[in-house]
Amino acid sequence: MHKKRILFVLLIALNLLFIWGNSALSQQHSHAISMAFKGFLERLLPFDLSSVNFNSEHYLRKAAHVFEYLVLGTLLTLCFGKFRVKNCLMIIIAGAMVASLDETIQIFTARGPAVKDVMIDFSGFMIGFLVIMAFKGRRSSAFVPPNDLKVKHNYKR
Repeated sequence: MHKKRILFVLLIALNLLFIWGNSALSQQHSHAISMAFKGFLERLLPFDLSSVNFNSEHYLRKAAHVFEYLVLGTLLTLCFGKFRVKNCLMIIIAGAMVASLDETIQIFTARGPAVKDVMIDFSGFMIGFLVIMAFKGRRSSAFVPPNDLKVKHNYKR
């Protein structure tokens, strides 16, 4: 295995530990972390998030989910060299499975899993996947169709 691929596998493992570790936290602990992060952001931003007329904690938590899955989608897509149709399907299925397992973990922590959250997580994953595919697609050899889709030329000379 190449050193680059080993690095990606390690980063993916760390990202999964982060995602699933946060899902395994109790509701109180998760809320405390969200509030600490909200306070950190308020120190960086020129305005108070609480002054905005919406549930800032809710949207902050959803944005965090999108971001952590965007990172996962990016890493998993970069881990593959050539983008064959089979590889792309495996990447997408892996993203859906990780998001589903993430919500399943929350059943055991009494945090209330939701199909909507699976869709939010998977959306973040797909953003990461599509961004990498768009950048890789600029290179002519980035996407390799399976052998049965390749154009065969039967030139007789």
